[in-house]
Amino acid sequence: MNKMKHLKQILVTAIVTIAVLGFTFPMMPDLANARGFSSRSSFSSSRSSFSSSRSSFSSSRSASKPAWANRSGGLFGGNKARRVKAPTKPQTRKKFASNSKASSVAKNSGAKKHGLKLGKKPPRKIPGSSMDKKLSKKAAKKRSAESLKNYKSQQDRFKGKAQKTDYSSPKAKKDLKDTYKNVGYSDPKTYTDRRDNFYSNNGYNMPNYGYNMSPSFGIYDTMSLMYAMDHMDNPMYSMMFFANRHNPGMLLFMSAMHNNKSGDSAQDAKIKALEAKVAKMEKDGVKAEAGYVPEEMGDLILTKEAVDTMDAQNVAKLRFGTASKTGNYFRFGQILKVNAPSNLKVMVAETRGSYQNLELLASGKIDAALVQSDAFKLYGEQHPKADLSSVQGTMYQEYAHLIVNRKSGIEELDDLKAGKNTVLVPSGSGMEVTWKNIVKSDSKYAGIRTENLSGNTALLRVTSNPNAVMFVTISLGSRILANAKKHKKDLMIVAVDDSDLLKIKDQWGNTVYTKAELSAKNYKGLIEDGWLSDTINTVALNAVLVLSKKWTEDHGQEGVEAFSTSVLKAKSIMSSFLK
Repeated sequence: MNKMKHLKQILVTAIVTIAVLGFTFPMMPDLANARGFSSRSSFSSSRSSFSSSRSSFSSSRSASKPAWANRSGGLFGGNKARRVKAPTKPQTRKKFASNSKASSVAKNSGAKKHGLKLGKKPPRKIPGSSMDKKLSKKAAKKRSAESLKNYKSQQDRFKGKAQKTDYSSPKAKKDLKDTYKNVGYSDPKTYTDRRDNFYSNNGYNMPNYGYNMSPSFGIYDTMSLMYAMDHMDNPMYSMMFFANRHNPGMLLFMSAMHNNKSGDSAQDAKIKALEAKVAKMEKDGVKAEAGYVPEEMGDLILTKEAVDTMDAQNVAKLRFGTASKTGNYFRFGQILKVNAPSNLKVMVAETRGSYQNLELLASGKIDAALVQSDAFKLYGEQHPKADLSSVQGTMYQEYAHLIVNRKSGIEELDDLKAGKNTVLVPSGSGMEVTWKNIVKSDSKYAGIRTENLSGNTALLRVTSNPNAVMFVTISLGSRILANAKKHKKDLMIVAVDDSDLLKIKDQWGNTVYTKAELSAKNYKGLIEDGWLSDTINTVALNAVLVLSKKWTEDHGQEGVEAFSTSVLKAKSIMSSFLK
């Protein structure tokens, strides 16, 4: 009896299990979705959505061109550069609707269950391993080497002697300049690779009779002229021959083609057809720009020597005035020099400082300089007809420092006494200008003796003579301050609190001096950390970069852009030292 009852229970359990399985089997896809798994169709939708998102991202990454805020009408200005971004068109993502509301709920619940944040996609994995990248780079290097080898072997096939071109003659300079501005020039370092790749990609093999001639004619590469002649049915190549028909190199090439005794009838037919085309264009009164070349060939129309020559001629030279080698003006000049683009060569000149820099600018001995804003104002007042600057801008702030002997009893600028103290200041510098403005603003300083001394020599004088003080207007992080810290047992910095200086304005209405504070934490013992305050009062002014008007006129927009590029970099790097 018990056995029968046990068998019935087993049978009922089996029937119930089969029934449950039959009922739940059709719902397996939805259960899978609820567990956070995706079907193949939903994965495809996800990929489409990602593609749309990626295109949106690409379009928003439009190039931004740096633009400097104006300082009295100049290109540079303000302590921060403003960047103007080109407007971008908003992109719309495609939305993929789920099959049903229930399915959507199931997916969301599954996502929550597995700890995923809704609305966010997993990070995109970048395909390709580091090994793939190394192999790709190695292959590219190999192709480049093969290209260069092929180029050299082609050059060796020319039987004629290479002609030497005098690029220094006025006629050659004009022809090269006219052509060069139309060639879409990129980089002379990869010239041979681009040249070989161009002909390889176009499946071009120069006819054997071309190798009977010189590898170049004037500024033109022979193979490029042969390619152009073999494609003269293309209007842009026939236009090239027409536009440059009076160029000495082109005339030599045409003459060489006539005199080339190769016995190939195709050669004679081509040169006659080309001359007929050029003659017809001339008869029809076709207008052409001097130096025109097809854009697709670019600078490959020129010999490598011509490209290198023009590249050297296109480098703008700029003489940059600074101050003493121990100061931040000279440091800025060195940073500017190192970070100048390839088409700008910066030569750094050590000078006495701001006022001398302005004199050198006026005489044309330098092209640009850093100067103090007050020196710029003074020079403009003394030379009202001087039109030195086409570009000016603030690079950083500088502060007035009065360095005194600890035994002097001087606690601030107001403690200086005529007949007792001597102010040490560099001759021809902006510091001297600032001191003169202090004297001019308050007559009680007029009787104080001054001596032109600077740098470490002045510091040592103050350490040994309590009646000597050193006046400098410098930025934080200056080498002068670093040297002063070595003598902090004997030296200290005191307040330069002169409210009359704050009223001075330049010829453009800009305030020359502003109120500022120097903190003890930046000076490591040179400023006393008092019980009530750890700062002292001083005045601040700007270090202004000035670019000569004549240099701008001589080098145009391209030169100014090259200069502004290096200035942007130098200003950014310099900021790390001014702390």
